[in-house]
Amino acid sequence: MPNTRACARNAPGKPGSQRKRVAGLAALAMFSLMGFSAQAKTGLMPGYFLGQAEAVEASATAGPLDLSIGNASAEGCPCKGTNGHTLTSTVASLSVGTAGNVVSAGINTSKAYGLKTATTASTTESTKIVRLNVLGGLITADAVKAVANVSATGTTLTPTGAGSSFSRLVIAGQKIPDKVADNTVINLPGLGSVTVKFVNAVTYGNVSAGVEVEMLRIQITTSNSLGLPVGTTLVVGEAFAGYARTALKAALTGYAETLGVSANIGSLLQEAASAGAIAGIPNCVGSGGQTLTDSVANLSATGLLSISSATTTAMGGAQGKANVAETTSSIGQISLLGGLITANSISAVAEESRTGGKSTPSSLGSSFGSLNVAGVAIASTVPANTTISLANLGYVVLNEQPPASDNHIQVNGLHIYVTTENSLGLPVGAEIFVAHAEATATGL
Repeated sequence: MPNTRACARNAPGKPGSQRKRVAGLAALAMFSLMGFSAQAKTGLMPGYFLGQAEAVEASATAGPLDLSIGNASAEGCPCKGTNGHTLTSTVASLSVGTAGNVVSAGINTSKAYGLKTATTASTTESTKIVRLNVLGGLITADAVKAVANVSATGTTLTPTGAGSSFSRLVIAGQKIPDKVADNTVINLPGLGSVTVKFVNAVTYGNVSAGVEVEMLRIQITTSNSLGLPVGTTLVVGEAFAGYARTALKAALTGYAETLGVSANIGSLLQEAASAGAIAGIPNCVGSGGQTLTDSVANLSATGLLSISSATTTAMGGAQGKANVAETTSSIGQISLLGGLITANSISAVAEESRTGGKSTPSSLGSSFGSLNVAGVAIASTVPANTTISLANLGYVVLNEQPPASDNHIQVNGLHIYVTTENSLGLPVGAEIFVAHAEATATGL
């Protein structure tokens, strides 16, 4: 799963694999290419924040684990900051893997802060985890804290990871000093390696700056008894903070994916969701008007899902007098739930267009081709939020469009709710999203 660094935790009800974020440092690089431009006079220093803190994150190759990691604390900084307030997300306990054999922890808390005055700006993102146990006891710590901060004056930008710390960290039986040097690499026998206190700070002249802190960056390079795929990257204790002086007329963001599933759906569909096409708009700055695209072919989960091809797109930028965020998710021939639902094509389109201080949502272009649900042919143009019962399973919502709010629109081609015990082995309470697209355009 590509990383899409968003400025807020995903809202409830969205696809479960939606922890992807556009890389924060890449977004800052885009800001720097745009250069400094004047902002409307607000009495505050020109510029915008980027920020995210979270307890645990995994790469796409972790497959189903990435969904259980979604239960960890995560908090983000809005583009315009928090007006000096601290936003907090707290989770009482964390368990990833079978009986927590990959990661287990007690309370984990993530925080975000951003404040501008007429002459200064500062943002701090942090996450703290207590009673940490990673990889079946191979790594333990009483506490881990990641801190990322960027401060700005009219002439300086200063990124730092100061304040990041460990308490009683032990790796493979070796006690690690609490004040361990940045970017210390330690071998993990039978697994790979861990970089302790990974810190990457960048400054683009006097235009933008950012810092990313990853307290434990574990890379799996060897087949192992924990079942973690080779190529997996597992990050514990992550914080990113950024600031850019670029003036924006609107904050644009969006996200599209082929398949989303709830955490209890089962490994086959979780792995398919991880392998689907995904595209996201870099938060705040957009994509500079460029359309970002991702495509896959022959996506499948035996007996449950078959998709011939899938493409997602994401674009954020100026179009005439409007600032537009648009994402799409298009799917070719699909068979779902053992043929209970079939279609030659499904397209979901979500667009927010902002002009003159007003945002307008649109789902124009969302459609179905030769859709058949439980043996009944469905017209290609389906009214929003059409619900059809699925005998001995639950129900499906076609062209699902929750009420647009906060300058945000979401479209799901199919949203399946499992409410009954069934022969497919899908647990009651599970949800499946097919062709998901969402977009947001807000004022600044």
